[in-house]
Amino acid sequence: MGGKVWSETEERHFWRVAVAQSPKRCGIDQAKAERSWEELAREMQVVMGTRARRQYSGTMLCKPIPSFPPLPFPCLLGCLT
Repeated sequence: MGGKVWSETEERHFWRVAVAQSPKRCGIDQAKAERSWEELAREMQVVMGTRARRQYSGTMLCKPIPSFPPLPFPCLLGCLT
């Protein structure tokens, strides 16, 4: 049941880089330029390189099922609903 579990490196990149620049960014991250989920997925594929456990897509990133609880960012739960 389900797909591969995300590694800690994937999780960290997702929450700290992708979400912070995505259409769902919030708080101080709203000062950053918004990037599409597709663009962020392509970047994540390059950054993860051989450590990638999957092929990332915009759909995959905007509908995440994290394997770990989200990192402690204020307002994150409200922003991703």
